[in-house]
Amino acid sequence: METLFFVRRSVRLSVVRSFLRYNRITRKQYDGVLAEELSLRAAAAFAKALSPTAAQDRLAKRQRLNYLHNLFFFDSATAKTLACTASPVLSSSFPAADTAMPEISGC
Repeated sequence: METLFFVRRSVRLSVVRSFLRYNRITRKQYDGVLAEELSLRAAAAFAKALSPTAAQDRLAKRQRLNYLHNLFFFDSATAKTLACTASPVLSSSFPAADTAMPEISGC
């Protein structure tokens, strides 16, 4: 059982099954490790579902960069407003920009 602490989580269940097959651990120990691993995987899946998507991350990064760029030309309030909203003129000038940028926290 001590060796399982040194085994990567991605292969831990395979190792435990092998230990059970070769009678290195009991069925009760196997069930305990299996329950622990399944609960860890469920918690990781739940945390992943709550994290922002890659598209939201890119959008937030683009808005921060737009804000920093606009600071060269405008005061901070105007720069923030321009970074958080997309105008049709900017969208047509830059095809990579979204036509409607949703607001994020801080905007």
